[in-house]
Amino acid sequence: MGRPFQSNGVTVTMAATTTSSATTALPSNSTQVRIHAVGPNLCFIRFAGSSPTALVAEDMPLPVGWTGVITKGGATCAAVICGTGTSTVYLTPGEGES
Repeated sequence: MGRPFQSNGVTVTMAATTTSSATTALPSNSTQVRIHAVGPNLCFIRFAGSSPTALVAEDMPLPVGWTGVITKGGATCAAVICGTGTSTVYLTPGEGES
């Protein structure tokens, strides 16, 4: 059994639209991110070292209502996009499992 997720930074709110959002800086001292995709539409997320551009159907899909922890590795920025409409995504940097 892994250790429970523990936040080590401020939760970031991202507004996803049909255009890739501005990148959001994430702390480099965390290797994981807890993601909560509020909805109301499916969106996609990309992590990178700097200035990522999220692409519909090419990046990791975030189903409406999904919450989980992913490993971002050394990525310090994120971008989100929706294929249609808008969505809200919360990113909480930290360590551990959901």
